[in-house]
Amino acid sequence: MITYTIDRIWPYLAVSLASVSGTVYILSFVGRQFKTVGYLCQLLGEQYGFVRTKYHVGYEIGEDGSATVKTMEALKSINAPIQGVEHYTAVLTSLEDTLGKFRVSLSERYSGTSNIKVLPKLILSTPNRLYFQLLFEPSIMVGKELEYVYEVNNPPSTFVRSQEELVKRGLPYDYISMKIAYPTEEFAMKITFPLGLDIDQVSFDVWMGDARLRLDKEYQRLKNGAALIVRRQGQNQIAELVVKYPILDLKYAVTWRPVLISGG
Repeated sequence: MITYTIDRIWPYLAVSLASVSGTVYILSFVGRQFKTVGYLCQLLGEQYGFVRTKYHVGYEIGEDGSATVKTMEALKSINAPIQGVEHYTAVLTSLEDTLGKFRVSLSERYSGTSNIKVLPKLILSTPNRLYFQLLFEPSIMVGKELEYVYEVNNPPSTFVRSQEELVKRGLPYDYISMKIAYPTEEFAMKITFPLGLDIDQVSFDVWMGDARLRLDKEYQRLKNGAALIVRRQGQNQIAELVVKYPILDLKYAVTWRPVLISGG
């Protein structure tokens, strides 16, 4: 029979306890990592084959309620060539008698010395909706990243210019919402309001679907991070929303109420 005393067993016991403690710490760290939105983006990127590293959208609203929308987008291929992406835009607040057509154009802005051409292809155009593809020739190869800019022009009366128009459309506020259609690392939306238009109650929201139903958990994440900034640039009011790792298929929105049109 072999008998072990505590002084002989203790070194092995200490090593075992340290090993168990280390394993528990590693597992807890990994568990926390799996629960982050950054890890979710990485995981979805593996499934889609690419991630959108930047998605920056700038709205310049005109005095007639029209808007010029410039989007800077950067795509990085992870494990499959990227042949193209699809986008759509819609006007949900426009008046029927002032509906116009959307127009899309592309600025040739590429990262590095890329010779990839970005070709817009119209899929469907209606008075208040536009579906289009951006095709890449040749495709973005694995490990490569492409950055480009495109512009969409929204027709007059896309946005309201007074509280009376807001009431007429039956809306509690005017808004811009952007749906996250691809795994995205950074989303930013900047809205420049026209001269003479004062805005009030500027806020942000996170919606599921078209019914503007808030997803409270994601809303609180943005609220805790102070995602929305409202400021003045000269005589214009500016609202900026920045979201790190937005959630796929959710809509991120900025809402406001018009106060006054000078001379109106």
